[in-house]
Amino acid sequence: MEEEKSEHMQKMKKMEMEMEEVFRMKVHEKKQKLQESEADLSRRHEAMKKKLEAEY
Repeated sequence: MEEEKSEHMQKMKKMEMEMEEVFRMKVHEKKQKLQESEADLSRRHEAMKKKLEAEY
């Protein structure tokens, strides 16, 4: 009985660690996408700004 409880706890800890790792990876991916989007928006903003300045 005690052995089963111990195995169960180990399984739960392992699952928790795996879930935390997946969570960290997803957070990292989302941050990366946000940074890429921010850089893209910044580039487009600069391009539009230069275009408008060239028109005047």
